[in-house]
Amino acid sequence: MSITNDSVSFLGESLQRIGTKFRSSLEVMMLCSECPTVFVDAETVRISYVLKYLSAELFLYNLQNDVLTLANQQRSGRFSKV
Repeated sequence: MSITNDSVSFLGESLQRIGTKFRSSLEVMMLCSECPTVFVDAETVRISYVLKYLSAELFLYNLQNDVLTLANQQRSGRFSKV
């Protein structure tokens, strides 16, 4: 919470209003006991995006590999149509 207060006080005049609204919203959420609080740093977010990207690339690679395998099987006659 102190980091948020420091950040809002650091903002310039053009962003001061939105920072104040963000701080008051955060204070309300912190008062609610049923609201879970999760702290995430920038490195964790970056790693998360990298893992999602790699997962999508692996999925596409496997899909392309499956398509090529089926195409080769059809060409060689080892694949029968259902």
